[in-house]
Amino acid sequence: MGIGLVSLTEKLSIGVGDAVTLSCGLFYALHIIATSCFIEGRDPVLLSFVQFLSGAVICWVLAPFGEPFPAAVPASAWWEIAYLCLMCTGVSFLLQTLGQKYTPPSEVSILLMLESVFGVILSVIFYHEHLTLRVLSGFVLIFVAILISETKLEFFKQKKTDF
Repeated sequence: MGIGLVSLTEKLSIGVGDAVTLSCGLFYALHIIATSCFIEGRDPVLLSFVQFLSGAVICWVLAPFGEPFPAAVPASAWWEIAYLCLMCTGVSFLLQTLGQKYTPPSEVSILLMLESVFGVILSVIFYHEHLTLRVLSGFVLIFVAILISETKLEFFKQKKTDF
């Protein structure tokens, strides 16, 4: 229900951007599960390196099929590209893998879900994006569903005291 309220239009259709976002969410969840399976008994730094290297090779092989290489790339852009590759991808994947070594996948998914929450908050603050009541209701439903799935509402159960 929550994803439907966030993603579906009034005509009950889904935009291309929302479809890509949902599919990315699916693959990101699969990545979290795969990482938690492969991290057992392995070095997180090595696993991150293999992930980073594999992603780089796949991108270099497939990139020419998507877009031609730009004719002119300013020298300053190479430093920005290097920063994005190393810090925003390499270091973030390393930290995620290190964290996943010691954290169950369900908790990892909740922590990583906060990225989208901060993304929405920052887009409202800095880009003055308007959120409708429907979208906000969807976010609330998603958040409640996650709370229920993770806590099983145990915080409502009364603890028995021995007297």
